[in-house]
Amino acid sequence: MPLDPGNVYASKSFFDYSTGRQILWSWVQEDDNQYQSRGWAGMQSLPKVLTIDRELNWLVQTPAHELQLLRKYPGTRYEYPFVGTKSLGIQSNQVEIKLNFEYDLEAVSQEFGILVKQSPDEKHVTKISVMSLNLSTPFYNFDLPGADYRDFNYDLNSTDATNVKNCSQTCDTEMECVTWTYVKKGDPVYPRCSLKSGIPKLHPNSYCISGTKNSDRVFTVGVIRENSGTDGASGNQVAILPMGKKHKTSVELNVFVDHSVVEVFADEGRAVITSRVYVPETYNGIGVYASNAMDMRGWVYEMESCWQ
Repeated sequence: MPLDPGNVYASKSFFDYSTGRQILWSWVQEDDNQYQSRGWAGMQSLPKVLTIDRELNWLVQTPAHELQLLRKYPGTRYEYPFVGTKSLGIQSNQVEIKLNFEYDLEAVSQEFGILVKQSPDEKHVTKISVMSLNLSTPFYNFDLPGADYRDFNYDLNSTDATNVKNCSQTCDTEMECVTWTYVKKGDPVYPRCSLKSGIPKLHPNSYCISGTKNSDRVFTVGVIRENSGTDGASGNQVAILPMGKKHKTSVELNVFVDHSVVEVFADEGRAVITSRVYVPETYNGIGVYASNAMDMRGWVYEMESCWQ
């Protein structure tokens, strides 16, 4: 899996002997064509500490704790239940947001997260979105349209039961796969398995049978830019968020906004996305949202410049 599905490349790491940490830096590239008029292009990402989650066998990238020196204390504390969209009452273009969401354990499908770079009229916003789908058995007569990374057909003489089992097992064995949909013969002619790297919304379709990896609750985290109003690329950037046994009731989102740069660390760096959003400085509203009722708690800190 990629270190970061966002706007970074040329990553380099070194071992800090004084603290015993492996530190990663990446170059944050531009995502528009205005860099010549600005007179500069790109910058270093935040420094990340690399470790391995032994339970998940997964690379973890945690923001270096020295970044806390840039916080403007005391910060603002939040703790309350909510559903829908709620403003946090802060406007800032240099901010760290660190919130924990206790999600709905019973929900089949849910979405929640943080809203950043919201315009004053609330028409434009960038979402830091967590998507969850919980299908313990195949979901009949439902499609998951989108996020396909591989499709393959089955023989016309094969049975739906055999094909569904094979499609599910194939998803279980491929690291990139999060969800899958089996399309029965007739639409199109050949039965087909679609493996997906994300969690599309469930859509009724009598030709389809859908499921999740290992028939378990699955999560993705994404930077959703389609309604951001950015002058650059507006494609969404999504990463798999793995869940071990100790991460089954909540998700933590740690988001750093530094003008056009948005860096996301989910569950202490088990998923990381670096993004660029080019919007006016007045697009600085911050909020939260959730499709299901849940508890939220955490802190928001405005940040000093590292050059001061």
